[in-house]
Amino acid sequence: MSVFKELILKILYPNKYNSNAMIKYIRKGKGSVGHGTIFFDPYNTRIDPNRRSYIKIGDYCKITSGVKFLCHDYSWTVLRRYGGMILPDPGGVIAMGNNVFVGWDSTIMGPCNIGDNVIIGANSFVKGKIPSNQVWAGNPAKYICDIGEYLVKKQNFAKRNAIERARHVIAINGSVSPQDMGWIQCFFMDRNVENEKKLRRLPSKGDEIDEMINSFYESTPIWRGFDEFLNEVMENE
Repeated sequence: MSVFKELILKILYPNKYNSNAMIKYIRKGKGSVGHGTIFFDPYNTRIDPNRRSYIKIGDYCKITSGVKFLCHDYSWTVLRRYGGMILPDPGGVIAMGNNVFVGWDSTIMGPCNIGDNVIIGANSFVKGKIPSNQVWAGNPAKYICDIGEYLVKKQNFAKRNAIERARHVIAINGSVSPQDMGWIQCFFMDRNVENEKKLRRLPSKGDEIDEMINSFYESTPIWRGFDEFLNEVMENE
């Protein structure tokens, strides 16, 4: 982000012009946000300003654009006019565990308890209890699969996804380089210090870069170099 853009955002959104500002704002309101958590688009993230103490987010969570944290329900005013009774909403805590991804434009409504290692798909409406190690999506959000099943699915499609990404870059730019592939470079990189340095220059998006490098060394490349990868990309174009 440019200095000028961040200055404008700071003026327009003083409490959420970047991820750190949003985290400080939640903590100032007696809420909690753990280490390594990141708000990718904080000025488009909505929280209850007077209910920040109801927000409890763990470590290494990824909150994408348009996510809403709703900790109250003011519909009781309709019931007062209808039935003459004052039944205020007490508020609902949103507790999120560690290593959680919340997809684009999702709504998290309290009371809600999300476990560890959870993926919430885009445009989901989440309320209640989401157990650890699961993938949920939909409106209302429903169980999709176990996180282990999702891992296997992603592994099975890793090769195809890398090829599709390269073909997209070629269609837009006319060519593709290793640098265009971001972290997909791990699929065709030798495990050595020189390539480690290249990866360290890539954005880690809230993850610990040393942990990512450890995963790089512990994994095995799919292709024996970029040329072999590119040959397969060009096959049956």
